[in-house]
Amino acid sequence: MLQGEDETIEEFEARITEQLEALITSEEVALAITGIDVGPISDLCPTSTIVLHADATAFERNLALQQTLGPWLDNEIDETCDANAEAVDDLVISQTIVREEAIIDTNTELTQGITILGEDDEGLEVFGNRMRLEFAAGPAIDQASGLPAFSEDCDDEDSAELENATNIINQALSFQAFNTFLNEKFTDECTMQEAAINALNDAADLDIKEADQYQLVMDWFAVCDDCEEDETLDEFIRRKGEAFADSGTFTDSGIVVPDYPLDCLEYVPTMEDSHAALVLHKKQLENNLSFATWAAPMLEAICGAVDMDLMGQTSALAMMIPDQTDISGPLIEGFLFVMDPEGEAAGLTVDNYSAQEITLQLLYGDSGITPGTPQEADATYPGFCED
Repeated sequence: MLQGEDETIEEFEARITEQLEALITSEEVALAITGIDVGPISDLCPTSTIVLHADATAFERNLALQQTLGPWLDNEIDETCDANAEAVDDLVISQTIVREEAIIDTNTELTQGITILGEDDEGLEVFGNRMRLEFAAGPAIDQASGLPAFSEDCDDEDSAELENATNIINQALSFQAFNTFLNEKFTDECTMQEAAINALNDAADLDIKEADQYQLVMDWFAVCDDCEEDETLDEFIRRKGEAFADSGTFTDSGIVVPDYPLDCLEYVPTMEDSHAALVLHKKQLENNLSFATWAAPMLEAICGAVDMDLMGQTSALAMMIPDQTDISGPLIEGFLFVMDPEGEAAGLTVDNYSAQEITLQLLYGDSGITPGTPQEADATYPGFCED
């Protein structure tokens, strides 16, 4: 009780004696009177007598100290028993409050947690027992320590009250550790659920689709077949947007937004924002996909009309090429006749020059092109213009 932790009996006796000596010196404790009077001696006595007198004086002083120590220790023990008993009473009161608050917290944790990790048709009591068994299988929890102690000199009621306080403290520690276990377990589960929600929110993919949609609108505006002459891009976007909204077109994104237990907000407050962000992402993505579905037929119709126009233009151009050849052919032949000294030397005229193989060779070389036939734009013509 008075002995310090890990203190030997010899160390305890030395400390107590030193403490008592200090109290005697300060006159807080009176030294006991032994009734033995060791009288004075003359300095002229032999050394042996002086030594013997000193020993007798020391023995008398030690006897007085021992006679003082006993009653003082008895008083200290009584005071320590009383002080320790009072401290234990205070612990019983304060730790009972701690335990009761921990029990309330446990009920709160279990009530919230059953919505997070509770199994089908599992009641609160069954769920609580399952959690307690899982908790009990984990590491050992701390026990009460550093409490006041009582010796056999103290009242039996003091020891009984100490046992009561120890039980209350251990119960409080157990409930507190259980609550920590529950809080961490439910937090981990809700964190995983939030991660699953966030994994569905592919912002980068949505950014790409929105950029593609904007480019689609730009391209559509460029070939718009129903725009007013002075309609701007913003006006075009607004008009098409209203038409799209009125159409009621909907394309499912395939994203299923997971529900989450509302009690998860007690453990992961960001869960609500993550869920709302995914709902918005799903809406934006489906709006993007729906617009593309709605616009596709109209764009195909426009492109089809453009194809028809191009086909008509191509056909008209193909028909115009022979006419142009009829005009340019004689000019080219005349030019070649003038530039070819062998033609005139052979006695040819412009009219019969074009019938000679030399004309075909000069005009078309080895290209395989037949005069008067429409050719592709990338046809290879003779290299005479290279000079």
